[in-house]
Amino acid sequence: MPVSRLSLLSLAMLSLAGSMLDHAALSEAATNGPIHMPIHAASNPSLGNQNTNIYPDIPKKERVGPVAWRTNDKPGMRTGYTTDLTTGNPAFVKCFLDKNVYAKEWNIHKKLEDPFPLSADAACKRLPLWAPHLFVKAIRYFPTPNKFRCIVFWTQPGIKDLYDFITESSITYRQHTAYNVLWQLLIGTAYLHCKGISHGDIKSENILITIDKQQFKTPLLKIIDFDLSRDMQQSSDRSLVCNTPGFCAPETVLFSRKEGDILKPDSWSIAMVLHDYLTGNLPIIYRARNGAVDSNENIMYVRNVQQAYAFNKDLCGNPMDPELRQASANAATHDVVVFICLLAQTRPENRMTPMDFLQSIFIPNTEEWLAPLAMNQGIASG
Repeated sequence: MPVSRLSLLSLAMLSLAGSMLDHAALSEAATNGPIHMPIHAASNPSLGNQNTNIYPDIPKKERVGPVAWRTNDKPGMRTGYTTDLTTGNPAFVKCFLDKNVYAKEWNIHKKLEDPFPLSADAACKRLPLWAPHLFVKAIRYFPTPNKFRCIVFWTQPGIKDLYDFITESSITYRQHTAYNVLWQLLIGTAYLHCKGISHGDIKSENILITIDKQQFKTPLLKIIDFDLSRDMQQSSDRSLVCNTPGFCAPETVLFSRKEGDILKPDSWSIAMVLHDYLTGNLPIIYRARNGAVDSNENIMYVRNVQQAYAFNKDLCGNPMDPELRQASANAATHDVVVFICLLAQTRPENRMTPMDFLQSIFIPNTEEWLAPLAMNQGIASG
């Protein structure tokens, strides 16, 4: 893996980002008293699951095989792995009780499948041709007798969510593939932003992964779950929302429901996913890996974010996050750590975005190590 070619440029960018830190007094919203953070019910298991005992009654005519339903789905939603009996392809099914959320998910997927038009931003013109393949392909939708509305997506054999993969895989494999994962997340999120879409809930559970075991053992990612996303061409809502504690950016906690840049939080979430991939954990100061699971951890998360913001404390500041410090000493993961540092700046004005990277750094589209990734992503989604 050619890590050395990025090192000097990346470190220079890190130095530049560090010099931009704003040490002005913290605003009243982040310093005065305890903060009430409205956690989105959809992303907090402790708030209960409204459809715990309800599963979609899928009609046989829809040609969907037996479904292995996932656990801890959001209220009003069910997801699972299955087979599209019409084609024999592995599939992922997602069912909603809310018809508006279902329609938004379908429309966003259709928008992502069309590679044009993109934003006129120069960075968007540098996206590789395989960027649209970083998302599962929505093939059809149907209603069920018990009032669910379901979407069927084509996937790949052996696919699972990144959270489970991290739990089951070796840290050695993850360290050697982290750079591939980094670029897939950057390019996939940049493609979303070039389409005018803010994901809003990037986390390990919302990324599917499969491994090409026959030839290259390359991890192939698919970004999923757009029910909390916002299409900025269709909606004027720019309010900041924390959808999953542990993965949501500080400003979505401290300035919740206030208007702000809704693309910058996606950068922070990418950094948290990468930290999770490298170490098997979220950073120590945001430790609850699977989001906050009870009220005490919610409170602790808010306090940690508040303190980090108040003292301009970044993951790569002094002291540096100990797990990142250890990973930075590894030649295979050093540059990934640098990217995490740039993506996880506590203050959003200092934080780099996937679009910034597209403008500032070469796109590894023809690199030998990424060639199998480009080829397989192009083949996998048909």
